[in-house]
Amino acid sequence: MNYTRLNDSPQRIINTQGCPMCPDDEVWVADADGNPLPRGEVGRLMTRGPYTFRGYYNSPQHNAEAFDAEGFIAPAI
Repeated sequence: MNYTRLNDSPQRIINTQGCPMCPDDEVWVADADGNPLPRGEVGRLMTRGPYTFRGYYNSPQHNAEAFDAEGFIAPAI
């Protein structure tokens, strides 16, 4: 779960996902194969933290599409 502050610049609000809400949140960007990308590259946002739900009820197909093996979720676009 991410947020922006009231005093963040319009550039930050428009062009980023904000800051992680909790120090335990993990956020990174993956390529099409699920590998980490360097900072500044465009890819799939991967997140995991105490607020991340653990899966879709009775839907292994959706879970396989949304989560990686380490429990990171890629929010749908």
